[in-house]
Amino acid sequence: VSDIYDLHDYIQDTNEFDSIYLASTQKEMLENYDKKHSGVARYQKSTDYANMALFLSEYGGIRWDVDGVEGGWGYGNAPKTEEEFFQRLEGLTSALINCPYVCGFCYTQLYDIEQEVNGLYTYERNPKFDIKKIIRPAIFVEAEEMVDDVFKMMQNEKVSMVIVRKNSRIVGLLTLEDAIEEVFGNISDEYN
Repeated sequence: VSDIYDLHDYIQDTNEFDSIYLASTQKEMLENYDKKHSGVARYQKSTDYANMALFLSEYGGIRWDVDGVEGGWGYGNAPKTEEEFFQRLEGLTSALINCPYVCGFCYTQLYDIEQEVNGLYTYERNPKFDIKKIIRPAIFVEAEEMVDDVFKMMQNEKVSMVIVRKNSRIVGLLTLEDAIEEVFGNISDEYN
């Protein structure tokens, strides 16, 4: 028994992905997930896990073969250009970032393995493209900074989490929800 429900989703069409993860309620999102994955064997319907923290531990897996691996495969049709790869990755990731019901997600996979060519790095651990195109630098704040100033900065930078330092040492993370609660008081939702 767990408080977290784990999902895998390899849908490559960003509109189809949006139709699942941009639902108006968690129950609707899980119903959409079940409809799109009706052929997948599961013990229970996803909606049986409504009101639990949802973690998407595998998504993406976009086929991107830079080494010409014979018999290599990945999910969906391979993008024809690097730009198309980035557009698909951004579309899939954006849906998850904007889904209030998913508490975390992880791209699958980091490295190609054997015949799978759906990693961000090759089998030999070489990047398939300039990795700086898909990462953002971490934002650090000092523990002594005023929360309302940090909150405004988070809004301006469009980030939901910052790393907190004190005396040049990392002492924690501050989420947007933490900052809002510090300014306005506790927020009651389905999880707390």
